[in-house]
Amino acid sequence: MDTTSLRTAYTGLLDAAAAAGAAAQAGRPTAEPPGEPGAERTLAHVALGDRLLAAAARRLLEGATPSVDNAPAVDPAAIDALTSSAGPDVLADLVRRNAAELLGLVERLPDDAALRPVRVRLVDGSGREAFSGEVPWGELLRVRAEEHLPGHADRLRRLAAAG
Repeated sequence: MDTTSLRTAYTGLLDAAAAAGAAAQAGRPTAEPPGEPGAERTLAHVALGDRLLAAAARRLLEGATPSVDNAPAVDPAAIDALTSSAGPDVLADLVRRNAAELLGLVERLPDDAALRPVRVRLVDGSGREAFSGEVPWGELLRVRAEEHLPGHADRLRRLAAAG
């Protein structure tokens, strides 16, 4: 499968994370806007989500029907555990490594894998279910590349600018 748009989205996210990190290192702390996660929590969320998607990609490679439940990637306790054990540079590196793993797996999939159904359950930050159903694998990746990751990159850029 082609990963160009997904790869571009990760580059944008990591560039934005670097800008937020540079702002913090320059003594301009990137405060968390009310109701929005800060840079470290955003990176932890993405890293956790990438693990879930990589597991789904592995299942597709095995010929199985995968499922993705994003609850572990938005769980405040999981995000707290990750952010308390790693600083922003380590979190950005974790995102980079998890993204590379996901991209490598997706590149091994045939193009027709984009049409394969994936059972998806999405919860919001408060743990309420926002969606449950089947989604084609390619659509799941499209949303991540064109909406999810760019949205987080925009947040990181706002944090860097506010710092």
